[in-house]
Amino acid sequence: MIRSVKLVGSMCLFVFTLFVQAQEIQPKGNQPDSLMNQVTLSASDNDGFYNQYMNNIVPNSPTVSELMKYVDQPVDLFHGLPTIEIPIYTIECGELSLPITLSYHAGGIKVDQIATWVGLGWSLNAGGACTVNCIDDKHGNFESRLIDTMTEKEIEEYMENFGFSNPNQGMLLESWIDNQTIPDICSYNFLGYSGRFFLFNGKAHELYGSKQLIFTNIYPNFAHILSAKDLRGNRYEFGEGTQSTTYTIQHSCENILQHCWEYKSLTSLNIANSSKKGVRTYSLTKVVSPSGNDSICLLYNLQDATYKSVATGVMSAFSKDGPWGDLIIKRGHTTFSASENQTYTTEPTVSEIVASNGVRVVFSANEERRDLRTDEKGSEAKALSEIKIYAPSGNLLRRWVFEYDYFKSYIEHPTDTFSNLRLKLKSMKEYGSSQSTGPCVYLFSYYGEEMGEPQMPFRGSFSGHDYWGYCNGMTTDAKAISFYESFPGTQDMFNPVALVSKGGNLMANENFCKAYSLKSIRYPTGGTRVFRYQMQGEMQFVPYGGLRIHKVVSYSSQNDSTVCEYQYSGSYATEPPTFSRRRERDKAANPDNSNLQWEYIYDISSVPFSNLAAITGGGVNYSWVKEVSEDAIVEYYYNGDNNDPQYSGYRVLIGYDPTNLWAPYHTDYSDYYNEWHPDFCYNYICPDYKHGQLIRKIITTNDGFVIDEIYEYGYQKCDTIPIMQISYGAKEWRDNYTYYDLLVSDYITGKAYLKTKTTYSYRNLDDLVDPLITQKRTEESYTYNEYGLLQSVTAICRGDTVVKEIRYASDISANPYREMAAKRRIDYPVEVIKKVNGKVVEGDLLTYVNENGYFLREKIYELKPSIPLASFNSFSGIPSSIYGDPVGTVTSYTSCGKIAAMCGRDRINVVYLWGYNNQYPIAEIRNATYDEVTSKIPKSTIEAIAARLEPTSTDWSQINELRTSLLQAHVTIFAYKPSIGVSCICGPDERSIYFNYDDFGQLKEMYRMENGLKKIIENYEYHYPEN
Repeated sequence: MIRSVKLVGSMCLFVFTLFVQAQEIQPKGNQPDSLMNQVTLSASDNDGFYNQYMNNIVPNSPTVSELMKYVDQPVDLFHGLPTIEIPIYTIECGELSLPITLSYHAGGIKVDQIATWVGLGWSLNAGGACTVNCIDDKHGNFESRLIDTMTEKEIEEYMENFGFSNPNQGMLLESWIDNQTIPDICSYNFLGYSGRFFLFNGKAHELYGSKQLIFTNIYPNFAHILSAKDLRGNRYEFGEGTQSTTYTIQHSCENILQHCWEYKSLTSLNIANSSKKGVRTYSLTKVVSPSGNDSICLLYNLQDATYKSVATGVMSAFSKDGPWGDLIIKRGHTTFSASENQTYTTEPTVSEIVASNGVRVVFSANEERRDLRTDEKGSEAKALSEIKIYAPSGNLLRRWVFEYDYFKSYIEHPTDTFSNLRLKLKSMKEYGSSQSTGPCVYLFSYYGEEMGEPQMPFRGSFSGHDYWGYCNGMTTDAKAISFYESFPGTQDMFNPVALVSKGGNLMANENFCKAYSLKSIRYPTGGTRVFRYQMQGEMQFVPYGGLRIHKVVSYSSQNDSTVCEYQYSGSYATEPPTFSRRRERDKAANPDNSNLQWEYIYDISSVPFSNLAAITGGGVNYSWVKEVSEDAIVEYYYNGDNNDPQYSGYRVLIGYDPTNLWAPYHTDYSDYYNEWHPDFCYNYICPDYKHGQLIRKIITTNDGFVIDEIYEYGYQKCDTIPIMQISYGAKEWRDNYTYYDLLVSDYITGKAYLKTKTTYSYRNLDDLVDPLITQKRTEESYTYNEYGLLQSVTAICRGDTVVKEIRYASDISANPYREMAAKRRIDYPVEVIKKVNGKVVEGDLLTYVNENGYFLREKIYELKPSIPLASFNSFSGIPSSIYGDPVGTVTSYTSCGKIAAMCGRDRINVVYLWGYNNQYPIAEIRNATYDEVTSKIPKSTIEAIAARLEPTSTDWSQINELRTSLLQAHVTIFAYKPSIGVSCICGPDERSIYFNYDDFGQLKEMYRMENGLKKIIENYEYHYPEN
């Protein structure tokens, strides 16, 4: 279906000349390229042996996990990922907008991955969520809500108390250890905002220094868990959270198979001697405009499910050539090292979105899922079946129908059928307001559907997946249920010191890595887009798991196609996975036991000790990408992770006798660990905000024109947050002492910002020896205010320097601008000045007024001096006399803050009447004052007309009578089809233009009526598929 440019509002707003000028002051053009900051985290050792700080990340609910992939692994060429998105509908409500889309993350499908309620790999973007990865304490317990860390003062006091000045603090030590000294990480993705923050000193600290949002009201109450405000003053509220909890029961490696397939009830898991970790989700429940007049509310249903994750474990040996087995020591005792993992999740799925203007979107989930098991007390997990969109009148505007199938495993699960299936989205059908047209159908195909294409084993299989969890080959029934197949069995970069003879093949495989990934989309117009992937690049000649886009082939017919191909530089990873490590033990302990005299203990794990790479699909990035199409070649250069690693902090072992808490404790500094593996003991703080930015782009067209853009960035360190990681120490079995391992370090947050952009353009001719001699060179530099908003753009080209300066409400100390800034109404440009070679040549000024708590546009000024001005005073609350009279002045407002009347520089008054729940202007009365209009139609009646969903026939008659009661006035009347577009414009000459729309809301025709006959002005035809 071909989308047209809609006339919603556009056919009426052209008459609002002065009002449109108010919008033109928004800075446009000369905007810097968006910063593509990779969102990753650094990991370091945390829990004594195999629970790293970031290894605490556990499975989220499936829908939220897919949504947060866009935070972990952003969709851009720096990560080798294409944008695959289908727009469904955008709710417009006054100042607010909420788009609803369906997106696909093309980084690859993992064997254990759980499908969302719209299918494997797909996400329905309707609102959004914040998720909290709850870090566990030393006992493996976690709080199911966002917890603040210890303050800097508390940590300093802690280290002073245990800075070895007081020898009898064993009891106090135990109580201090119970404090949370590592922050819970909160990830968010909603309405175009994404990122991470954690709590410190009661405030939310962005990991990447962004001030686009401020999070408040963080602690839970009866209404909602947290709120956020953007720089426009829009407020976002998040409801009480839902929980996804993974329960872990320890077994030995020998008997794990007797337990790992068996589902346990939630009651038995809570009773059992199990540890648990969790992720809590807080869903977006409401968006409110700064004025409070416009709002969008989101309602949710809850779906319960439980599933088994692959069993994991750690094996140890006194020598890397010795026998491997259970040898995990905590508190001086050997514990089982294999883990049975079962997750219980309560997943919020959006059920309805209601806007204050009456627009409703209803989501129906009617198809029961066969790939998820539900606890006996929970509600059935269901797939999204239908989306219906209603106008304020209650009439159906549009609906979408979703159809599904299942990917089936080629090897079946030993005990259940749920793990053999994965939900697959087969098609989407879009219907209009009636059944007479359409449907418009989107068809999806996937790798693995045809004979000979790669398929996956059941979820939870020990074999058939690579280091990162992606499919890497066909396996057998025997290997799929062999626990030892999940351990690395080859000597490679991820397994440098250990070798398990029973281990499996965990190397990535390019052919199998794309199993069940999206292959093609057939669009309603008949065109098809095919996606061809490559495996992620190699690191030291070892292939990484996960996918990157290789080619996108677009077919408009069977024989007509275009190809866009992507080529990549060598890849690098922010953090390769580590599956093995070496521990030092005290040889002096237990001298009678000859088996304990080895200097080192080697550990090998079935999952990475440092789990970041497993989460982000390898964390692979590319410093150079070439995009080759039929029209041009575009080369992208990105700032890679080439900064020298930085380490922070120090490590201390504190030991005390657990049988006598008042006995003197002793300490052991462990700086020598740095000689073997620095980030084993020190926090890796090389800031991630320092890479991922586009630093150069070269566009070469087929006719030889070249545009070469070079970008330079600045980096600003924002916060240094002290963090203390506490665990049981690396030394064991010594004099019956228990050891706490304290790692005190800093986490550095910061931001990157574009400083300059230099553009060279020239013709690439064979006889041109040096293109730099004849090229055109333009240099732009940028500055920003404290909130990251563009404050100035300076362009230098051919000897001229052009500067555009922008002042926001936060830059002006006078009221009402100071009041606006206090209410976070920041992103409101007030004054824009243009200078050429240091002299002012033009400017725009938009002043505001505080009307009963509403910050409203008051006056619009234009500066167009006859000669450039050498001196000029920027606006500080009073307009400069150089501006002269305002171009337009708002003289009256409605009770909702809409413009009711304006007066131009020409002294002509214009009055506006509103309707359709205060959403659309329904009349423009020129050459009349607001008092003159209200003398004919009382103000109370005007307000009542504006508040109605649609004007009545009486309302229209009253407005039309203004033509005769105010003879000097020129009246233009507008009628609408709400949520679609203007339906009629009747001008001062009382001639009307009518607009008709089809069932899909597309403009079909414009016409007049003359002598009872329809006179077509324009008509539009669209290609829709036949029924």
